[in-house]
Amino acid sequence: MVVGLNYRTAPVAVRERFWIDKSRRYDALVQLSGAEGVEEAVIVSTCIRTEFWLWTNDVTLAANSVMRLLGAEYGLQLCQWKHFYRLLDDAALLHVFRVVSGLDCMAVGAPQIVPQLKEAW
Repeated sequence: MVVGLNYRTAPVAVRERFWIDKSRRYDALVQLSGAEGVEEAVIVSTCIRTEFWLWTNDVTLAANSVMRLLGAEYGLQLCQWKHFYRLLDDAALLHVFRVVSGLDCMAVGAPQIVPQLKEAW
């Protein structure tokens, strides 16, 4: 499952608000990894996206856990949830491959995505 927002779904001001600084990613990852419905998690937070790549057995609980994390730490309001997408199964996997390959980027093939993903992993 992928829950996130990016340059297509949210304006810069919204993306900046939910960007997770490097110094906070580990804490957010620990918090999310112990949350309801989340078995494993990767957090990808760059200038154009903040995404949660999740392995879950209950997508509703996992999405709610992301929502609670963002609400508690970043003040997410329910009306802002519209900027976030939720991708499941094949759609999530295709999205991950598009991000990793640099196809889902403002500048197709941007070289900085691979190091960012290695760090997130």
